[in-house]
Amino acid sequence: MEDFMMVGLRLQDGVKQADFSRQFGGASLEQVFGPTLTRLMAQGLLERIEQPAGYRLTPKGVLLGNEVFGAFV
Repeated sequence: MEDFMMVGLRLQDGVKQADFSRQFGGASLEQVFGPTLTRLMAQGLLERIEQPAGYRLTPKGVLLGNEVFGAFV
């Protein structure tokens, strides 16, 4: 799951909830990584996308990508 997040967030489109759920037997991003996602969004490094539902790096997050990826390990 950690690898999925690190690789997916490197993509411009980010990580999609549907892909995560399909890959991990119905698990949701918020169930697995809720506190981490909340913290990274509060720091301005990650943003929630609505359609399709998921998360991606903000411009600030792109600059500090290693910090974001490390948060999932």
